[in-house]
Amino acid sequence: MPRPQHDRLIQAAVRCYPTSWRDRHGDEALELAGLLVRDGVSGVSVAWSYLTGAARAQLVVRPCRRLAATLSALLVGVTLIGVPLVLLDSLTPASADSSNKVIVSISNRNDAAGQLESVFRLHHFKIGVEEAPSSPSQVGSILAVRPGARGTGENAVLREIAGPCVGGASGCIDAIALPRHYIGSAEVLVGRPAAPGETYFGSPKIFGPGEMLHCSGLLGKAVSTALHTLRGLHVKIVWDVGGSRTGDATTPSGSLYVVGGNALSATSILIHVSSKASTNHDYAISHGQRC
Repeated sequence: MPRPQHDRLIQAAVRCYPTSWRDRHGDEALELAGLLVRDGVSGVSVAWSYLTGAARAQLVVRPCRRLAATLSALLVGVTLIGVPLVLLDSLTPASADSSNKVIVSISNRNDAAGQLESVFRLHHFKIGVEEAPSSPSQVGSILAVRPGARGTGENAVLREIAGPCVGGASGCIDAIALPRHYIGSAEVLVGRPAAPGETYFGSPKIFGPGEMLHCSGLLGKAVSTALHTLRGLHVKIVWDVGGSRTGDATTPSGSLYVVGGNALSATSILIHVSSKASTNHDYAISHGQRC
C-alpha cells in the first residue's frame, strides 16, 4: 500500500472519478498505486495522474463537484509533506516529462513486463505487453514496439529510447515515449530468458557484451584457428559463407576468417566468415567494455 502520507492524496484523487468507474476500478486503482509507490514512483505523481484522469472522465460523464476541493487538498498535502509548491508547475504523471509526453521506462529487468503494464494501466493506455525469448544481453529490454494496424501515424508518435543492454553495451531499448493522451493501440515485446532450444527474438550479435563470444578474441581469426574454441562451446554452429549457410557438418575452409556472428538460441549460433579478415575486432565491438 502507499506510504501513509500519500494515502489521502491518492484516495482523494480516486474519489473524484465517476461513481460507476470507482465501483468497477477503484480497488484496483488503489492497489496499483501501492505497487507503483513501492517500486519508487512518487506518491504525489501517482495522485496527480489519477486526478488528471478523473478530470478527463468527468468531462464525459458530468462536472466533478469535488475537483476543486480535491485539488486544494492535494496542494495542502504537498505542503505538509515538505514538497515546495513551486514544483506543482512541473508536476506530470508518473514516468512523464514536462513536454506532454509520457516516458515509460524499465528500471528492474527482472520485472520489466510488470513495470510496463503498471504504467500503461495507470495512464489508461491500450497497450499490451508480451514477453519473448531473448539472448542474455537483451533480457528485460524492449525488443519491439508494434503499433496498432488502424493508426497510420502511430509509428511516429511511439518513440523508442535507447539504453544499455545487460553487460553495458549500447543499442538496447529500455524506454518508450508517447503522448500523454495517446488513444491508439500497440503491443510491446519484452525480452525474457529463453528456455533451452527456444529461438531468440531478433538474433542479436554474438560478439556483443553479455553474449557468448564477447571478448573471445575470435573476430578476425582464421577459421582454422577459431574452430577449436567454437567446437568447445558444444553448440550447433551454422556457417554463413558469403550469404550461403551450411550446417555444422560442413566446415568452411580454414583459410577463411571469422568476421561476425549471431546468437540464434542458447544452443545454436551463426558464424559469418569471409575471405578477408575484419578490422572490427572485439575492442571496437565492446566499446571499451573490459574483457
